[in-house]
Amino acid sequence: MPDKKGFQEALGAGYQQSGGLSPADEALDAANTDMLPFQGKTALIFVGDGQYKGTDPVAAVKRLKDNYGENVCVYPVLVGGGLPESIATMKDETEWGRSENRRDEFKWSR
Repeated sequence: MPDKKGFQEALGAGYQQSGGLSPADEALDAANTDMLPFQGKTALIFVGDGQYKGTDPVAAVKRLKDNYGENVCVYPVLVGGGLPESIATMKDETEWGRSENRRDEFKWSR
């Protein structure tokens, strides 16, 4: 069974920062479309560095919630340097993407 350590190791394997801004909203909107055939509860794990100037990933998470409601829970995973604005963006994604039915509370750790 996967665990936190294994997940962290997998993220570290071959991780290379691209050095540019990512179109995170486009990726989340694509996930929104990809999830159309899904039924029931779904978790979306979104891995990123939080550097999305000029895009609006929080709005994309809101669109996911508008479409799927409590059937989707978005778990953003911050990788990279952890700039204050990056952390704030990922926290906003967490706030909008969480499910009220979650049993555990999301914790930020480095």
